Amino acid sequence: MPAGLERARGFLLAVIDCLSQDSARGGVLVSEARTVSCYSSAMHTASPTGALVARPASDGDLGDVLSMIDDFVKDHPARSHPRSREGLRGAFLGERAVAELVVAEWRGAVVGMVEWRRIYDMFWNMHGGHAEFLYVRPHARGRGVALSIMTTVCARVRACGGEFLYGSGTAETTPLYARVMIPSGQSTDCHLSGEAFATMADLAGRPVRDMVRSLPTPELNRQPARPRPLATTPGT
Repeated sequence: MPAGLERARGFLLAVIDCLSQDSARGGVLVSEARTVSCYSSAMHTASPTGALVARPASDGDLGDVLSMIDDFVKDHPARSHPRSREGLRGAFLGERAVAELVVAEWRGAVVGMVEWRRIYDMFWNMHGGHAEFLYVRPHARGRGVALSIMTTVCARVRACGGEFLYGSGTAETTPLYARVMIPSGQSTDCHLSGEAFATMADLAGRPVRDMVRSLPTPELNRQPARPRPLATTPGT
């Protein structure tokens, strides 16, 4: 199978790793969008004891993020390349941030992450988001960590005026992505849009069990999102 197709087949298991014990790793190719107004530099807020919480990363999380990157990159040509807190701080928390980093905290420890950035689809005349570098620590997989992260990303993209989320994965994840997302007909990406995207955004901050029970079907990607009242965005 072509590598690009394998990436496209993989993304959504990372979104729904609560349904599987497989690896929750993901990575995508994206077009750059240097828009910073919606990216957070919020201070760290402790989560309730034992709770699973997805939120924007803060400076205090960067050591954990570096640790996760070291594990994530171990099979990549960049495994020996030096990385620094300063580089992460500038990319995600600085005045010229290029993206937002969302992390998951469980039992008082940071156990997952994803980076997302704003994009614009000129064909469909829509703002949206593009996610990459989705990672969950091995001991925390199969507990809904990636699902919690991605619903929070959908909510934050929507709060910035976005109406869809693009992403893709790797061969380490499985074709269960079809549970929620649909493949793009013009690329190796998969996407959430329409009512499916809005439903994922609605699920942000809910208990994992509720998220799993309420996951949208792929068909909802083709239905326009129904009107919704304004809601508080998780992590703000």
